[in-house]
Amino acid sequence: MHKNIYCMCETDAFFENDLKIIKDYYMPKEENKKSVSELIYEFLYFYVYEFDTSTMVINIKEKWNESV
Repeated sequence: MHKNIYCMCETDAFFENDLKIIKDYYMPKEENKKSVSELIYEFLYFYVYEFDTSTMVINIKEKWNESV
């Protein structure tokens, strides 16, 4: 079976169209039990109260945040 993977030049972005691969490798293994409102609240809470912009940065190419 031929799988199509689309790559964008000079980026790390790709588009996987095999839903089984997405489910097996990119989706959380445990089921989410939180509501959408809880998830949004926790997301906003973290970036407003916990994320320190003077010492932390977001790097989408690395797994963990790096200190400045």
